[in-house]
Amino acid sequence: IPFDGRRLRFQAAAAKRSLEARSGAAFVPYDEVTGNAALSIGTPRRLSATLYGSRGLVYALSSTYAYLDDERLGVALTVGVGRRLTSRFFAETGTNDYTAFDPAAPPRSDDVSSYGAGLSFSLPWNVTFGVQALRSEYDSDLPGGDRSYGTLGTTVTLGGR
Repeated sequence: IPFDGRRLRFQAAAAKRSLEARSGAAFVPYDEVTGNAALSIGTPRRLSATLYGSRGLVYALSSTYAYLDDERLGVALTVGVGRRLTSRFFAETGTNDYTAFDPAAPPRSDDVSSYGAGLSFSLPWNVTFGVQALRSEYDSDLPGGDRSYGTLGTTVTLGGR
């Protein structure tokens, strides 16, 4: 559901996911709604603020937990500098609620907080180069489950903004 006005933009997407294991598989059934939504005010080439939220299914790389529901709520500020440079600053908070393979496994829920910044450079021939730094912290309700990490990444987009 997109809406794109002069100074107000909204987009949302949702999907009802009903997943069941095939015979012999160890998959734990999933029957939930996932999706995302964002509301932006301002002009992206100058100054805009965005409030966004999401809920997604993430498969866990664990022998104890099958998957997790990743729920986030965030805010971002985008500042255009000149004609070719755009900076974005963001912060978000949320939870990761894990579903175990075995009902006897301890329940697990991690509080998540992330923040970061990115720069995008518009180049000739409709090419955009970007760099982003991110810091995420996880506060788990399981002993020893707390963790944090930082990442630095780059992107190249061809043929669009």
